[in-house]
Amino acid sequence: MFAERGLFDLLRYAVYDADDRWQLAFEFPTLPNAWNGPQGFSHPILYLYFDVGPGGSTAAHEEGKAAQVAFSPDRPWDYFVKVAGWPAYGRHLWTATGEGPFLVEVASDPRRGRIIVTVPKDLIPEIRGGHYVLVGSQDGYGPNHLRPIGATAGEWTGGGCPDPMWAPQIYDYLSPQGISQEALLAGYDRAGHRYAVLLPVEVEF
Repeated sequence: MFAERGLFDLLRYAVYDADDRWQLAFEFPTLPNAWNGPQGFSHPILYLYFDVGPGGSTAAHEEGKAAQVAFSPDRPWDYFVKVAGWPAYGRHLWTATGEGPFLVEVASDPRRGRIIVTVPKDLIPEIRGGHYVLVGSQDGYGPNHLRPIGATAGEWTGGGCPDPMWAPQIYDYLSPQGISQEALLAGYDRAGHRYAVLLPVEVEF
């Protein structure tokens, strides 16, 4: 489908306290902009879920359901952020209680393979906690702007998915240290009609 290697491989995720805002940095091996995305990149789409307070949701947000994942009942999310190269749908934040969308800032440094998301603290006052970081293939015409992954690759679809109806439709996910990403992503249950249940990474500083 795409010739470049590493388009969806997240190498590094970092969170910075920048006075009245949080800065989130995502680094990839390569970050081309073949389709001239206004925010400086074309291929990855990020679904970010933050568990930073009491309460929350374990089901995916309506704008992220196409990823076909669920979240730990012990770590429900409070905020969802969707990031892509197109500002019409790739710089938005919602709360688990149904508020939003609110706009965040999205920038990129293609030479360093870096996407930078800036979130005002009046939207997320505290960001320490559990972070779910999912990487998919952006498709402006796909469900939730996500490119589907089928059993075999096509001109505009990914391939290698063992069960397109129930397996996760993402290429990378930041799993907690010491826990297998592959095992968590393979944890869906077709017979039980249950998506794979993910765990977050802990962010402290």
